[in-house]
Amino acid sequence: DEALAIARRLDDEQTLGWLYPAAVIVNWRRAELRAAAATEVIGIATRHADHGALVWAYVHRIRDALQQGDIAGADAELDRARPVAHATRRSVHRWFLMVAEATRAAFAGRLEEADRMTEEALALNRRHGDDCWQEHTVQRLVLARLRWRPHEADIGRLREFAARYPHLPAWEAMLAALEWDLGNPE
Repeated sequence: DEALAIARRLDDEQTLGWLYPAAVIVNWRRAELRAAAATEVIGIATRHADHGALVWAYVHRIRDALQQGDIAGADAELDRARPVAHATRRSVHRWFLMVAEATRAAFAGRLEEADRMTEEALALNRRHGDDCWQEHTVQRLVLARLRWRPHEADIGRLREFAARYPHLPAWEAMLAALEWDLGNPE
């Protein structure tokens, strides 16, 4: 917050362009600050054709809209993000959007489309390194639960992530939900 205040006071747009995307993450619990930072990213990144920052901001706005139940808003953000993601040369930016689109398809009940996009996103993300399984594991869990087929989720990876990231209780919660669905209440 201090760095942003200083950069704003100095009218240092280059520094603001770097700080606002970080502010989207830093303020993950403060929705109004996160949304304001995403809006600032879009303004600055548009002026500088920073496709990566734009996709990053749009993906967070898509997530926020979905969390608020604003499906039309999420769809509008997806429509804005698509040409930007496809204009970039960096496949990681296309991956960001593909994960969001697969999520939207799952929420709309288009499970086959979501399944296909989830696998395409994994194939794309595997080019970037070995730590490419987190989003894929969550999406496989969501699809398995939506289909009422818990055995299709990757319980091994969920256990791995719950053990690797004990400070992120979402992994343990997802694992517990899957264990329950599989009939393992202990």
